[in-house]
Amino acid sequence: MTAHTAASATRRRAVARPPPGPPAGAPRAGGAPVSPGARHGRTVVAVTDRGVRRWETGTGRELSGLPAERPRTVRYSPDGTFLLAATTGELVVWRLSFAAAPVFRYALDGDGVHTLTLDARPGAPGLLRYMHGDETVVRTLRLARVTTDPWDARPALAQRLTGDGRLLARQTGPTGGFRLLDTATGRTIGTPPARPCTPTAASGTVSAAGASAECRTHTAFSADGHRFASWDVERRRIAIWDVERRRPHAHTGPYPDDTGVGAFALSADGRYLYTPTTDRDGREAVEIWDIRDEGTGRLTRTLPGLGGDALAVRGDASGLVSSDGAFADLRTGRAVHRPLGGDGVETMALSPDGERLAVGDELGRVTLWDGRLRHRLLTLSGGLSAGGFPAADADTDRSVTVRRDGRTETVVRAAFARVTALAFAPDGRTLAAGGSDGVRLWDVESSHVLVSPLPTAGDPVLSVAFSEDGRTLHTTGLYTGPARHTLDPAELAAEVCERAGAGLSRAEWKEHLRDIPYQDTCS
Repeated sequence: MTAHTAASATRRRAVARPPPGPPAGAPRAGGAPVSPGARHGRTVVAVTDRGVRRWETGTGRELSGLPAERPRTVRYSPDGTFLLAATTGELVVWRLSFAAAPVFRYALDGDGVHTLTLDARPGAPGLLRYMHGDETVVRTLRLARVTTDPWDARPALAQRLTGDGRLLARQTGPTGGFRLLDTATGRTIGTPPARPCTPTAASGTVSAAGASAECRTHTAFSADGHRFASWDVERRRIAIWDVERRRPHAHTGPYPDDTGVGAFALSADGRYLYTPTTDRDGREAVEIWDIRDEGTGRLTRTLPGLGGDALAVRGDASGLVSSDGAFADLRTGRAVHRPLGGDGVETMALSPDGERLAVGDELGRVTLWDGRLRHRLLTLSGGLSAGGFPAADADTDRSVTVRRDGRTETVVRAAFARVTALAFAPDGRTLAAGGSDGVRLWDVESSHVLVSPLPTAGDPVLSVAFSEDGRTLHTTGLYTGPARHTLDPAELAAEVCERAGAGLSRAEWKEHLRDIPYQDTCS
């Protein structure tokens, strides 16, 4: 089988010859694996110095490439869902139905991987096995939820977790409404009747962020989880659902067709609704609705000149921040404006005490401000330009020049490089940021990354939330439902000991940790 023509071993028919690429990207001589299953259509791949090229075996159409540094060994998983590659110093795994970015990366000490398999059967723990160099030992990596989290063929139009991660509002079909799910059991506990999409949205396209162009999928939970707000497209109003009683609670008045409604927010106790609007002349304002009573809410106040795509409200309802860089003191009505960043604010989160604001932008950076926008505190380390959320697609324009602290800097941009979700831990000391390659955790005071990215199934993370005790992080993605990440050190240590079978012996401790007194790690 040559690099320019491949034949299906089972169908015995020629595949259209793919066009030759540039010299650096031309397929190298050698075998070209054919996908074993038909789940995503039969494909054939060829390795190049810059990654993996793919073609449909039936039509010869070239699919999007998978960037990697000089891959040496390439294998499909048995069912054709994943593609594995051993590159120069790294193992890489892609999910082929969503190949924008690898779902798993693992650094190798040198080259020479000659055996590579992945057990991703239902119920299996997702074991990647390989042999390295001249070794005769089979090494095993446990990928767990990278391969085992349930993957929905339909992307979610919207997903939002409550502040403590107990509940999830999820919408997958453009013709339906939201379902409220218990994240611990997966059980549906309520179905708010308001529909966020027009009937014609069934033919709409879903964007990378998860929202159809013909849907308004803005949602909001109150911090206590007792109220849920969503857009009602049929009545052109915002509907508030009583989560505890599982019934409609209140709604705004109808908005004119020529008035735009942005991403609204609820007060922590669910008594007030804050709604950014834009009128036909482009004038922006934030409306404040009193929704304590059932039925039609009462518009109590309008703050002109405030707008943007998102709002964050202090827990004591004394102020709010808009994504266009404004802080409004709700006691006096005064507002101050600050440039949050010139690269597009994607998401914001206030710490529980309201003293810090985290801002995520489309270049993958996370910036911390004081909660009233008086000072920019710092940009957290480990962001995109420092390897935080890596480039997703080799065909994407990935080079962007920005100004930072008076100097010019080139930052890598990718299709899903932006920060898509933010949340503070209950004590405000830890910040979680979700993106396309997983979730990162920072220590807020030191700005240091706490751990390597938490593994996800590979789709963009749409919502993150800490449990009330801060020991668990809940996440949900574009194609995946709620997932739990244990953060408690004792539980993590017990899991490692269970997988290892035993702790280090005294001889092993002396070999690897000779400068530290011996401890029984898995007693």
